[in-house]
Order: sequence, then C-alpha cells, then structure tokens
Amino acid sequence: MATKAGWECFDDSDDDADVHEEQSESSQIVGRIMTEMARCYSACPKAHGVAPDLILPPTAHVTAPDDLRAMLEQRLLDAGWLLAPAAAPTDVVVDLVAFTAAPHDTYSSVAEILHDRVLPGGLVITQLPAAVSVDWASDLWSTSRALSFLDEISSPLVALKRRSGVANPLHYRLDQPTALALDVERQWIDTVTIASSASERAHGALSLESHQRAVDILRSCGVVIVRGLYDPDTVRQWGAAALSDFAQIAHALRETHDMDVFNPGEKPPRRNFVEFATREAFRCDIRHTPALTALRATHPADESTRTGAAINPRHPVIHAILQDVMQPDGGPLNPGNYGLWNFSFGGPGSRERLVSGPVGSIVTTPGCYDQKIHADIPHLFNTMDLPPHLLHVFLPACDAGGMDAGQTAFVVESHRLATCARMMANDGSGVQETIAKTIRPHVTPGDVIVFDCRVLHLGLANTTAAMGATDDGVRRPILYVNWHAPWFEDKKNWEPESLFK
Repeated sequence: MATKAGWECFDDSDDDADVHEEQSESSQIVGRIMTEMARCYSACPKAHGVAPDLILPPTAHVTAPDDLRAMLEQRLLDAGWLLAPAAAPTDVVVDLVAFTAAPHDTYSSVAEILHDRVLPGGLVITQLPAAVSVDWASDLWSTSRALSFLDEISSPLVALKRRSGVANPLHYRLDQPTALALDVERQWIDTVTIASSASERAHGALSLESHQRAVDILRSCGVVIVRGLYDPDTVRQWGAAALSDFAQIAHALRETHDMDVFNPGEKPPRRNFVEFATREAFRCDIRHTPALTALRATHPADESTRTGAAINPRHPVIHAILQDVMQPDGGPLNPGNYGLWNFSFGGPGSRERLVSGPVGSIVTTPGCYDQKIHADIPHLFNTMDLPPHLLHVFLPACDAGGMDAGQTAFVVESHRLATCARMMANDGSGVQETIAKTIRPHVTPGDVIVFDCRVLHLGLANTTAAMGATDDGVRRPILYVNWHAPWFEDKKNWEPESLFK
C-alpha cells in the first residue's frame, strides 16, 4: 500500500497547469508579435543599385521579462533581424513593461517616450494593463492595432505605427483646419514619405521596395520625401555657410547698390546678380557664393559614394529615383527611339546623363509671408502629361525657429494637367480639392524633399520675429540641388553681374 507521501504527486494542485498556461501565454505573445512584425517588415530586403547584393535587415529592440525577451530575440535572429542596443535608433521597439510599470497619469508621457525610441515610420508593440485604454495622439501615430483580446492574453497587446512625417499646422490654410482635415494632411504626408529604415540609413541605400515606392510616389504625387539620407550635422554646416554668405550679400547690396533686404519698402532690391535673386520681400535665392563655393571641395570625388559626412549632391539614391522618373524604361518601345544613335546618346534604350546644378540655398528672414501658390515651370505641351524635365531636391538646413520658421507646402497630384486644371478653375470649383491635397511637411536636417517643378507649391512664412528684424528671430536656409534634362536651360532670375567682383 502506498504511503500518503507517495500519493502526494497525484494531489489536486494545479502547479503543472499553471506552468503550461504561462508557457502557452508566452508563446501566444511571441507569436502575435512576430506575426505583426512580419506583416510590417520584410526580413531580408535587398538594396537597390548595390552590387554585390546587399541585404538591409530591419532592426528591433526588446524590453520584456527575461524568459519572454530571450524567446522573442531568438525568433527574431532566426528570422534575419538585427537586435539594436537600447539607445540606438531602431525600426521596431517591443516594450512589454513600459505601461505596466507606470502610474496611470503618466501614460501620455510613456507613449511619447516610446514614440521617440523608434525611427519615423517605425513600429512600437507594447502591453497595456487590463481594462486600461490610452488615447493615442493622431499627430504622433498613424495607426493603432489590438493584437490580442482580453480572453486570450491577460494584458492586451497593442501595435502602434509612428507617423513617417510631421505636418506644420502654423502656416497657410485657406480654411480653419479641423482635426479631421489635419489628419487627412498627415495621412498625405505619410503617403509621400519614405521613412528609411535603420539599415537603409546606415548604408545610404534604399531597398528595392523603397526605391520603387519613391519612384511611384514622385510620378503620381509630384513630390516625395526621403528621410535620413544625409548627415544632419553636415547639412547644418552648409546651412550656416549659406547664412554667412547671405550676410555678405546683404552688406554688399546695402553698401554698393543702395538696396536693403531688411527694409524692402524703402530700399527694395531692384535687380538680381550672379549670386543673388529675389522676387519678393524677405525671401531670396543664393548660389555661387563664397562659403558655398568653398564647401564644394568637400563633395566626394566618386559620385557613387553613399555614406560619410560629406554631402554628395548626386547621391545614388536620388540619381536612381530621378533616372526612373525622368527617363522611364519604355520596354518594347525602346527600339523605336532610333534617334538616340545621334548626339552620342548610345542608341535606343540608353539614358542621357542628367544634369545637376551646384548646391544653392533659399533664405527667408523674419517677416516673410506665405508665397503665392505657383509652379516653377510650364508643361512642354498642353495636351499630354510627360515625364518631368526639371526637379528640385530640397534639404532644409536648420532646426532653429521650429515650425515658426516655415518650410515649403505642396499640392499633391497638381503636376498633372487635368488635376491642376480642376484645382485652378476660374469659377472656384477646385478650391476644396486644392485644400484637401495641400501638405505642409516639416522635415529635419538630413532629410530630402524631391519635387517635380510643375507641381503647385509655395514657401511658408517665417514668423520667428517681427518683419524686417535684423538681430531677432531666425534666418531660415533651405539648401537645394536642381536636376534637369541635358537640353533644358534655366535662364530666369539670374543676371550676369557679380556682387563680389
């Protein structure tokens, strides 16, 4: 007969059931997280235009109880992901303790901290205490998804997508923006933005998918934003050089030509020069100036350079996008362009070398108004939409002044003849469509905005100080590089006389 102690292993305790339940819940959590990450990211994306093949794996950082963290990290490594250190910018943050360890009244702050831990367009997966809801701010997050239900997992799992871009709500609205209108604008900005993963940024390359998205966006919307392409500190250095040149220009205009860029009401700039062009008060275009010209020596000698501190004005990412947009592959129609045997073009199917100009800068000073909406160049014909022949690449070059300093607004899809005709109709019937498709992206140094010069756009106001301020406020530089077909010439704005000779 068995002793009482011998039968204790068959008692009615549920220790084994508890262990099994814990393992089952952990497996469920890991499974749900991996499914969501696989839905949002390809584990082994190839870089576009890089030989030999380069893989750009996504990155993630995991904060969770030790057993869960170990299980999830192993699954991620097996799937080809890279694990990022806690302080490094990353594509995905999985943090299953951020809210459970925080007081309820700090949840908004916790959400902002999680937001800042991922790159633009990144994914946050977190766990909430049961029966707790959080108001996810629409200016920070584009989507929120429940990954579990209360009867499945004790603490609900939530996936949050950080917005790829930011809207500037301060300037230029033809109507008073509602919360819905701002959300529509933010969605448009997300649509035209390539957020760039950590690996894409590190290698100065876009994945095949990101490149094709950029091409499709530029073709369909007329503007595309690529985030994190250049070194931010170098862009700021160029911006500072532009402002130094602007100060010299202002001095030369005042002392030599009796023109005052800070007091255009009394002494307006009446003409343009080699280095300076302006068409309106408190906003000017500068190029071939001393400091900017000196910095050209820092450009990489090799146009294929993708990374490093120096600015490559013909960066392969930009060049590849523009080649596909400006000179699309005609497929079976390529042999029909037989004239490409002339002028040393290389024959049918070949591509001409696109021309890029030197780095210049648009500078606004305090008091600058919103520009009038305009397009920089006309279509070649009134009867058909052709690939663009002139595009601008903008690099906002300072953080100072924030949104008060303004940047540039665009009307998406307005580079199409039929769309622009509707929007600009004399009877005003296109105003609502124009409003609905106007975006005011606010980007940071290192980001680039590429736009078709036929798209409607306008420079935003600089309200950092009173009109004409010389000591207060912020002078805002936006660097630019113009790209165009080899036959195109821009003869507008500039005049042959130099300010400095």
